[in-house]
Amino acid sequence: MATVTDHELIAGYDPTRDASGYWYSEDHAENAVGFIADYCTHVKGRSARKPYEPNPWEADAIRALFGWRDDRDMRRYREAFIAVARKNNKTTLCAALALYLLLCDGESGAEIYLAASDRDQASLCFDIAAGMTSQDADLSKRLKVRKHYRRLIYEETNSFIRAIPANVDASHGFNASACIIDELHAQPSRDLYDVLKTSMGAREQPLMLSITTAGYDRDTICHEVWQHARQVRDGTLSDPTFLPIIYEADDADNWESPDTWRKANPNIGRSISLDYLEEQHRRAKQTAGYENTFRRLHLNQWTDAESRWITSTDWDACRVNDWPDLTGCECYIGVDLASTEDVTAVVAIVVGDDDKWYVVPRLFVPDETINKRAKKYHTQYREWVKTGQLLTTPGAVTDYEFIRNAIYELAEQYTVRAVAFDPWQAMDTHNELAEAGFMSIKVPQTFAGLSPGIKAIEAAVLGGKLKHDGNDVMGWMMACTVLDLDGAGNRKPSKRKSHGARGTKGKIDGIVALVMAGAQVGQVDDAGADAELYI
Repeated sequence: MATVTDHELIAGYDPTRDASGYWYSEDHAENAVGFIADYCTHVKGRSARKPYEPNPWEADAIRALFGWRDDRDMRRYREAFIAVARKNNKTTLCAALALYLLLCDGESGAEIYLAASDRDQASLCFDIAAGMTSQDADLSKRLKVRKHYRRLIYEETNSFIRAIPANVDASHGFNASACIIDELHAQPSRDLYDVLKTSMGAREQPLMLSITTAGYDRDTICHEVWQHARQVRDGTLSDPTFLPIIYEADDADNWESPDTWRKANPNIGRSISLDYLEEQHRRAKQTAGYENTFRRLHLNQWTDAESRWITSTDWDACRVNDWPDLTGCECYIGVDLASTEDVTAVVAIVVGDDDKWYVVPRLFVPDETINKRAKKYHTQYREWVKTGQLLTTPGAVTDYEFIRNAIYELAEQYTVRAVAFDPWQAMDTHNELAEAGFMSIKVPQTFAGLSPGIKAIEAAVLGGKLKHDGNDVMGWMMACTVLDLDGAGNRKPSKRKSHGARGTKGKIDGIVALVMAGAQVGQVDDAGADAELYI
């Protein structure tokens, strides 16, 4: 029986902890590492055609995967999960492992599938494996490359490697011996994972290998497997045939420290440089929204959204408990009207005598939506209604009379300079407000229409100019806000990404209203009540 001193912990995992009935074969472990070093080459960049010698963390993973055996001298591990930050050689490692499984794993009639979220991603791994084959005389003699069909064929054992996208209909009927899923976090659903895993039932030593960086949607197969892997690694769950290899920064770690970066990037100094990470860190410090990207891609941390705009730390720093007297101060209102049962937002920015921007939100939802949404949002709507942070209107759809009354009430306390809104499905409200003497400004929900507000709110938050009272609904919405970017660098909130099929399942209506209001501050003249803002 091997001991921990014989085989070091692998990213915090102790393979001897749950190893009753298993043993470690030095020969099998070194044969696998040796095959890759002897036959596999780099195919891109400055290292192209040079031998691919596994880096220390990769060699540890390879030795564990192929060195641990059961009492039949079969591989111990039936599933492996490797999570490591971007640019740490994941796809090259996948390609090399696929070739070893094809040629040296002892499986006759092997079917090895390289799977990914789409055909292009699946082809990346295949193309590297094909390139390795063409660059080595021994491999090219033994294997046939069929690029058009994305197959590598080993006729001697009637085996093959095949690249496939997330096309479940075409995946039924497989008899997989090994499956390598590249970037599991990008899988649009759990279907491909489940189909491939269940296709291995007839194999004596199947292998399901997922390799990935962190994601942002926790309602996914990737997060499910990641959590399982953490439990196995930490010893809170017994699964001796599951190999967890996770290089990640902990939530409590200082995200700005190079020591933290090293925890998620075992290839620092090899495939990724410290200078590169320092450059990405500077960008995360300077650009609102990029901190989440840096954390997810380079610290391998799960984040609240794909590329959250304003971080919770920055938003929370704007909270104040004691407000000055704002009576009569200039006020700019943004309105995001729900078409039926969603949240409707009336958000005012009141400019105080101290020139600070004080956010006054009025957020509405129909009574019947509370019951419909309670399960989806874990009863948080009900809690917010109890605390007065979310207001209700009677019935099943939004009652716009309540919205107009909210604007009138704001006008009684502040000097309303402008009301900005999305013109879609809101012309009746627009007309009534215009007739009542308000400067009613139509803001199209386009990059050109919303980008000025994005810049204004971003500058106000990061500059300490914006203040809010800690409304939990607005905080939740800000945490859900993801930005889209066009070719000209304009940005706008993305409702599709914020609560789409693979998004954060949140709402951002209050933030959209805030953005529309922010674009008006200091920009409105007395041109008339029927102004239109088309930047």
